[in-house]
Amino acid sequence: MPSIFERIGGEKGFRGLSEMFYNFVFDDREATWFLNIFSSSTRAEAIENQYLFFVQTFGGPDLYKQKKGKYTRLVGRHANYNIGPQAADRWVYHMKRALDQNEHLASDAETREKLHNYFLYMAHYIVIAGEYMRPDQVSMPMLSLLHLLST
Repeated sequence: MPSIFERIGGEKGFRGLSEMFYNFVFDDREATWFLNIFSSSTRAEAIENQYLFFVQTFGGPDLYKQKKGKYTRLVGRHANYNIGPQAADRWVYHMKRALDQNEHLASDAETREKLHNYFLYMAHYIVIAGEYMRPDQVSMPMLSLLHLLST
């Protein structure tokens, strides 16, 4: 079975997903508070960073690592932004729209659902980790987080 990276169309597919997502974000006039979260970067910078991360995360070359360094540390990279549950929900809303309109995934509901579930989990993981973890726990692997939350 092809990887998610292959199923979305490789680098081109993830570039398109990131472009579509950030077009939705930067054109969001219903929730201007949400757009303010992204005020420290341009649309092009945001697209590039997300695209590099997605390519690396889903089985492509380690482009993100080449640009940003060895560790992704999503929570740490997002710590300076005002991200709560409402922002996570809005992020997932725009990402779901981008997934649903991605040409490579038009006939692949299984991959759309897998990606949606991953993004839903990660968006709220960033919120939970940012709010409830000590600074020395922020970069712990997700499995350790799940263990901590279940005890």
